[in-house]
Amino acid sequence: MITQFTISFIFSSDLIFQSFSGYAVRGLFFELIKKFDQKRASDLHSLKRVAPYALTPIEFVDRRNKWRFAYKRARGPSIGKFTLTVLDDYIASIIKEAVVSGELERVQFGNVVCNVTEIDVRIIDYKMLLEKSKPVKKFTVRFRTPCYFRRKPRLFSLLARLKDFLPVEEEGVISKLYKERFERYVSIAYPLPDPYSMIANLARLWDNFSKVPIESQSLLDWVDVGGFVLAGIPQGVKTMRFFEHPTTKKWQMGFVGSVRFSIPEELYDERKARLIDLLMKFGEIVNVGANRTAGFGVIDYIRSQD
Repeated sequence: MITQFTISFIFSSDLIFQSFSGYAVRGLFFELIKKFDQKRASDLHSLKRVAPYALTPIEFVDRRNKWRFAYKRARGPSIGKFTLTVLDDYIASIIKEAVVSGELERVQFGNVVCNVTEIDVRIIDYKMLLEKSKPVKKFTVRFRTPCYFRRKPRLFSLLARLKDFLPVEEEGVISKLYKERFERYVSIAYPLPDPYSMIANLARLWDNFSKVPIESQSLLDWVDVGGFVLAGIPQGVKTMRFFEHPTTKKWQMGFVGSVRFSIPEELYDERKARLIDLLMKFGEIVNVGANRTAGFGVIDYIRSQD
C-alpha cells in the first residue's frame, strides 16, 4: 500500500527558505521520524538505495488567489499545504502516530509556527492502479517542480545483463571494466525529459515497493528501441538550479514545463501501452526522477484524447 498525507496549514507571515521549500519539508519529515524512532531516521538519512518516501514542496495561495509552489518565499498571511507519500508501512505508522498524538497540530518553518488545519490521509493500492490502467497513445507530462535523472552508462547496463550468459570465471571481467571505465560516471545528473530514463526510474520504484510484477525489463527494451518517444517540447521548458546548503556548493538542477510523449503507431503494443499509463499515474503519486525526497519531480500526467 501507498499512504499519502496532505497537511494543510495557515501562516501569518512570510515563510523564507534557502532556495527551495522542498528541502525544508524534508527536514520537517526527518525531525518527525526522529521523535518516534531515532534509529530509523538515521537509517533513512544514510540510505544507499531507492528511498521509500517522496514529498512535495510547500504549495501556497498567492496574492492572485492561485496555488503555487514556494521556492525561496511563501508570502503570508496565507494558507499552505504539502504532501508526504510513504511506500513503507512502518514509516506510515509513525506518521499516523504523530497525527493521533497531536504532534502534527503545528509545523514550523524557520521562526514561523504554522497551525495545521487539516490532515488528509489517502491509501492507494498497487493492484488497483494496475487494474485501472488503460492503453495510451499520446500524453503530456507537466513537470511542476524541477526534475532530473541519474544515468548509468548504457554500455555497462548491457554488459551487466550479459552476466547471465557468461561462465562464472568471466563475470569478473565486467566488474573490472566497470570500475576502470564507468564507475566515476554513475551519478551523472541528466536534466532532460528522456523517455527511457523516466520509465526506468518509475519501473525501478514500482519493482522495489509494489510486489506486483509488470515485466519491467521487457518494457524497457521496448522503450529503448523507440516504443515510447518524445513527441514535442513546447515553449516554456527551462532548467533551474537550487543550492541545498547556504555554506556549501552542493546543488541540484532540473527542468520544469510541459512535454509531449507518444507511442509510434508502427511499434504500438497494447499491453506495454497500459504499463506506460500505469507508471505515469504512479509517477503522479511518487514523483519522477532523482531527489524525490526533497520535492523534485512533481508531475501532472494528462492523457490526450485520441
